[in-house]
Amino acid sequence: MNQNELELLHDKRMDGLLFCRKAYLLFNRIRRKPDGIKRLRMRQTVVEKKLIEEILPITRYIQFKYRAGRSIRIKWLNGNQNYDAVIHQAGTLVEVSDIPKEYYLEATCAMHPKDYLSREHINNGNPVFGLEGLTRDKKSKTIISTPVVRRGLDFVSNFADIVINRIDDKSSKRYPDNTILVVECNLDTLYTDDEWEEMINLVKAKIKSHPFIEIFLCDCILEHNATIFRPNPPLNRTRADNAHAG
Repeated sequence: MNQNELELLHDKRMDGLLFCRKAYLLFNRIRRKPDGIKRLRMRQTVVEKKLIEEILPITRYIQFKYRAGRSIRIKWLNGNQNYDAVIHQAGTLVEVSDIPKEYYLEATCAMHPKDYLSREHINNGNPVFGLEGLTRDKKSKTIISTPVVRRGLDFVSNFADIVINRIDDKSSKRYPDNTILVVECNLDTLYTDDEWEEMINLVKAKIKSHPFIEIFLCDCILEHNATIFRPNPPLNRTRADNAHAG
């Protein structure tokens, strides 16, 4: 797989939903190959890594925000610039509110530090009992998965710390002033709505300031999402955005 696969998306301004369609077609094209599942799971090349950790999180953001009165056009760039995509918006909702007509997107993933061990162990045909219990034997290099007992909501607070660290890392870098951060949360277990809300509340309590217009957090499995706005947002923020903030 070479980077030519990304040319369908790179540096081309297009409707946001068309971008999503092309991204999903690329995913399906890779998956249908004889070693496609392994490529996607192990993210062996820059194509799979960009697709899973950057492009697909952006598609989730677009599909959540795109609606009547708010059309989105995107230009995604496969490069080393200090953002991943440029967004242009139009429509009645954009005209009558403080929603920016143009801004930048930066996408990232928050994942358990042993996520790569989990993917490798599963790819080798083995079950994983939980990421906390994964270790690699130093001599044989074999991955061992041991069941771990969870107590209360300790797994929620642990993952909140992972998200906070990811946001802090991104906040320490320089971005254009009007940038939105998209954080895909690769949760280490299935979350109920209450557990997701608790995790988001823990993150909000720790993130007192950040340089982004907003931080959009999403979970690709059960499609949870939440938005953390920049502190002291304008008073005329649209009800439509606030209604979709949790």
